[in-house]
Amino acid sequence: MTHALTDEQRAKWAELIPLRRGGSPDEVAKVTLFLASDLSSYVSGQVINVCGGMNT
Repeated sequence: MTHALTDEQRAKWAELIPLRRGGSPDEVAKVTLFLASDLSSYVSGQVINVCGGMNT
C-alpha cells in the first residue's frame, strides 16, 4: 500500500497511526487465521479492525 510513497511521505503517514508504523501482511494473516480457527468459536458479529489503532 505504501510502495508508491517516498520515505518522507511514509514517515508522515506512520505518524498518524497510534502504533507509529504500518502493519505487515503477517500481522493481518494472524488475525485471519485466528478468525478461521476454533479459537474464535465464541466470536460472533464483530468488526475487527487490523489498523494499529488508526480508525478513519
